Amino acid sequence: MKYKLLGRSGLKVSELCLGSMGFGTEAGWGADKDASFEIMDAFANAGGNFIDTANIYKLGTSEKIIGEYVSHHDRDYFVLATKYSLKDNITNPNASGNNRKNMMRSVEESLKRLKTDFIDLLYLHIWDDITPIDEVLRAMDDLISILRSRLPDLRIRMVNVVDLMKLQPQTEHPHGLSDAGFDLLFTVDKPVIFAYHGYPWLIHRLTYRRTNHGNIHVRGYKEEGTITTPFDMTVLNDMDRFHLVMDVVNRLPQLGQRAAYLNQEMQDMRIRHRNYIREEGIDLPEVLDWKWSL
Repeated sequence: MKYKLLGRSGLKVSELCLGSMGFGTEAGWGADKDASFEIMDAFANAGGNFIDTANIYKLGTSEKIIGEYVSHHDRDYFVLATKYSLKDNITNPNASGNNRKNMMRSVEESLKRLKTDFIDLLYLHIWDDITPIDEVLRAMDDLISILRSRLPDLRIRMVNVVDLMKLQPQTEHPHGLSDAGFDLLFTVDKPVIFAYHGYPWLIHRLTYRRTNHGNIHVRGYKEEGTITTPFDMTVLNDMDRFHLVMDVVNRLPQLGQRAAYLNQEMQDMRIRHRNYIREEGIDLPEVLDWKWSL
């Protein structure tokens, strides 16, 4: 089997892609699970690694069969592609089309059926002539953010603190939040990663009376720096996006092996960053060209 690059992604895929629209026996035709497994065995033994499916194929059975097969093989060997857009729920008016709501819903369901933490390639199955292109691209950008794409079951709350005095109790400052209000935002028992562009001890002092203070982990200025790039200053102080992701997964033991894979990926990114700035003298392109996903 020969391999080709998938567009400009650098991803190597077999020149033959295995289509799986016939995996499943719904509507009285197609291959059952055992036959589908035999097909995938023959494909993989021949060097094939690129498998194509869709949320709607055989009413989801295609994804389920592939998920069961891949869960007993090397997931990283296979490049799994699936699609969204076509209706897979007749009772939900937003269960079709290119819109953001359908994309997020469809991908979450596909991940469950495929028994995987990530999708290698997501296709827009058919253009709906309604959703603007920029809306589709904006939703795609959000979808592939680090934690969401790698750990789809993880629920994250973003709290933007613009007034530090809100962290204190009302008894200490007129701007302070009540204990109940603080607990609603920061919970009473969940890990909190607080990224602060200042000295970490200040946040600890402001929150030491709060219920969940023991779970608040602050990343901030550690007086580490030199003549370097702007992003490298955050890396030296463990404030970069890669280290913050590691902070999150390291405090969630329930993630198990999934956390180990993501942790290693983030460490590799920090190494790549360090090598790049030493050779080029500027930050990585994905850092320099990064824009807010609005």
